[in-house]
Amino acid sequence: MPDDIKVLETALDLQRQGDHAKARALFETVLDANPSHADALHLDGLSLHALGRHREALQRITDAIAVKPSEVMFHVNAGAVAVAGGDAMAALGYYKRALELDPESVDACNNLGVALRTIGRFAEAEVALRQAIRLRPDSASAYINLGVVLRSLGKVDQAIAAFRKTIELQPDLAAAHNNLGNVLKAQRRYDDALVSLDRAIELNPAYADAHFNRALALAARGDPEAAEAGFAAAIGLRRDPRFLLADAGLLPVIPKSGEDIERWRDRFSTRIQALSETDTHLPGPPLDTPVMNFYLAYHGANDRDVMKNLSDTIRRMCPTLDWTAPHCADGAKRDDGGPLRVGIFSSYFSDHAVAWTMRGLIGYLPKERFEVTLFAAASSTGSVLPELRDATTVVDLPYAYSPARKAIAESEIDVLIYADIGMESLSYLLAHARLAPVQCALWGHPVTTGIPTVDYYLSNDVAEPEDGQSQYSERLVRLDGVQTCYRRPDMPDAARPRADLGLPDDATAYLCPQSLFKIHPDMDGPLAEILRRDPAGCLVFFEGSDPVITDRLKDRWRPVFGDELDRVRFLPRVAVERFLAVMASADVLLDTWPFGGGNTSYQGFAAGLPIVTLPGNSLRGRGTLAHYRHMDLSDCIAESPQDYVEIAVRLGTDPAARAKISADIRERCDVLFDDARAGRALAGFLLEVSA
Repeated sequence: MPDDIKVLETALDLQRQGDHAKARALFETVLDANPSHADALHLDGLSLHALGRHREALQRITDAIAVKPSEVMFHVNAGAVAVAGGDAMAALGYYKRALELDPESVDACNNLGVALRTIGRFAEAEVALRQAIRLRPDSASAYINLGVVLRSLGKVDQAIAAFRKTIELQPDLAAAHNNLGNVLKAQRRYDDALVSLDRAIELNPAYADAHFNRALALAARGDPEAAEAGFAAAIGLRRDPRFLLADAGLLPVIPKSGEDIERWRDRFSTRIQALSETDTHLPGPPLDTPVMNFYLAYHGANDRDVMKNLSDTIRRMCPTLDWTAPHCADGAKRDDGGPLRVGIFSSYFSDHAVAWTMRGLIGYLPKERFEVTLFAAASSTGSVLPELRDATTVVDLPYAYSPARKAIAESEIDVLIYADIGMESLSYLLAHARLAPVQCALWGHPVTTGIPTVDYYLSNDVAEPEDGQSQYSERLVRLDGVQTCYRRPDMPDAARPRADLGLPDDATAYLCPQSLFKIHPDMDGPLAEILRRDPAGCLVFFEGSDPVITDRLKDRWRPVFGDELDRVRFLPRVAVERFLAVMASADVLLDTWPFGGGNTSYQGFAAGLPIVTLPGNSLRGRGTLAHYRHMDLSDCIAESPQDYVEIAVRLGTDPAARAKISADIRERCDVLFDDARAGRALAGFLLEVSA
């Protein structure tokens, strides 16, 4: 026995040094003499685990448990090996047995939380990890794991607090700084995120994931050149398929010019195609690997083919996306005769434009004919609007692919509507599965998905061009009425003093309230010309989500605007009440092209504002045109960029003409709000397609 102890001590030293092959040789000598030596079995299992031989490792530790069934650490380590081997369910059994033996085992609680997180049981994982923290308040490991779980649950502020506590306990833990940077990035706090990610890289220069996440933050804040270099650094450290996909999908938020758009689009298409021709496979759904295809829609091109290629590539790289729910399998048939089960998925059922456009439509799906379920993914945008929660069944989902897919599939719905595919990653990935016999995309993001398992694109007849179907991989459905049943917004009763809102008192306020990435380079010259034609004019915009975005646009405008750039004002981003007050105080509203306004057009017309619009050749540039057609007004519809300038300047410099059009809009805009035709058309389509 003393000899065994000496051999094991030597083997342990080798194991700590990472020399697992030599350690195993010594463990084997002990086991040759005593095959039931529990400690040697356990330690040999840990070395096998370190060598990546998880199945053999688990068998060794299981053999040790058979010899010493009451040894808590054996069960804890068996669970860790099971998780590493991809069997988190088996791990749960080991951890629960460890806690039966010792309810105050911090390692068991902590590891149980990790296993539960792995299988998407986030609420239970939070409970286990908080118990670990109660048992050991200084456990940095438990805090960092808790932060990851809280982020998936949409408890972003709590996740940040957990990561900050981890750093307080263990300041040099690079993973904590990386995770904190990731959450701050999700909140669009890019400066703070970069500070954390830079610290992670400082602590561990070879930390490939931190380089990758830093590149994602740079891309999101609008610095694609720096992001490109960051992706190259991450790929140089580890050729991870996620890194390759994100790099291929890189696009600028604010392009430098029309030529710059073409260069980036060509890069996007070429690199996505190159990935599709390799055997590169993702380890799982790329939820944290956002491809920036969102910005393709703002370039004014037909994106059908590039979106189809993107979908095909991601499906090849991650075959698990191609999954069919049991109730959708061939031969499965629903025959209960009850109401049509309709599911609607979004991460934006909070106080958000998507929720505002959905709430009216849902009211036209009567409960005797439809059973409506909202699948609300947790996100940083806030909680579900109370009126939506009161009016329907709401299933709250974590922002995680597998549990979200499982919950939707188990609901066995007949029709699944994605309110906004393309706004974020989860909806895009889920749509690659067949979770309902009929699957539709609504125009929360008005561009084709390119996904073969999305059957229909629900659009608007008036807003679609004649050749609209050519822009969709889905079957285009042209619903009647205005785009949605939009409630008239509560506009301010009286205009506030302009100075209080940051608007000029003595100038004509041409307001363009769109996100800055909607301003295509083709608009730059006409915008500058409006100022040259109206010496009393002032162009008003809202700042970008990050100062870099605003600065990039200013840099693009300097050679075009010259001295007129002094008459461009950027207001800080504000809450909706102040936003509406600014809108009500403006003189003229400028629609963007080729991607125009949606929510803002409803708000502008409610304020009686004349909106100058140049219709595009797709749904996303024709929303304001559709509104004018419903009001039977055409004075502000331009036929060319030059015509756009003429109309804007006429409205800005001729108060009488502006007042006349505003009066016409106020008199006729009721037709735009609470449009029953849109709701009835949606209900009719759902019943027909499911018959």
